[in-house]
Amino acid sequence: MNPVPRSVKFARFGPKEGEAPKGGTCLSSFAVVRKDGQILVGKIGQPAVWADRWELNLQFPARWQNRWQLPAAYLRFGEHPDLAARRILEEQLEVKNYEIRGRLVKSFAAPSSTYPGETHWDICFIYDASVNEEIRAKPWFPELRFVSMSEALQLDFGRSHNEILASLGKPEV
Repeated sequence: MNPVPRSVKFARFGPKEGEAPKGGTCLSSFAVVRKDGQILVGKIGQPAVWADRWELNLQFPARWQNRWQLPAAYLRFGEHPDLAARRILEEQLEVKNYEIRGRLVKSFAAPSSTYPGETHWDICFIYDASVNEEIRAKPWFPELRFVSMSEALQLDFGRSHNEILASLGKPEV
């Protein structure tokens, strides 16, 4: 597996003179990996690896440190969201035998924590995925587990991942 060099441009836009929104815009793909009615969640390890490969902002550890998240990544500049979803499964989870079904697009705007007084905009491409092999923990994803949707909605998520889950509808019974 080849690590993505830091010089790769991601579709994560921040404020430049004359550029809107001034609070930034992030384009991300999410893989909601399902197995036996449960979804996969994990916790970040090796943050420097995440910063290099998936553009994790190391300046705000309170957003991700010791918190749960869905497998996700920012889009690289010019990358199609479908390819980013495949990259998540192949690079973050290191699986080869998977199926991606459907795509849902969600958009969230909220006050920017990076640029006070400005609005940050997230555009999220959400994919359902099933994996036909065992998913093992990785140094960059040391804690991975499948949980029910209702349990997931109670977890302490970093970033906007809880909003992604909540937007998928009511928990399955």
